[in-house]
Amino acid sequence: MLTVTVAQDGSGDFASIAEAVLAVPYEEKALVQVGPGIYREKLVCEKKDITLAGAGMDATRLVWND
Repeated sequence: MLTVTVAQDGSGDFASIAEAVLAVPYEEKALVQVGPGIYREKLVCEKKDITLAGAGMDATRLVWND
């Protein structure tokens, strides 16, 4: 399983969730660990087997205002 990390401060593999999801090959099983922060992204994922794991309900938020 591929594991990638997202951190807004640049300490992870990616600074945005969308970048991390796009980097995962379609057939690859992956875990995207998302660090604390508010991520203002519209996320569309058509990958086969990706799990997103945040740092907790009070620490990691993914928001978009459509």
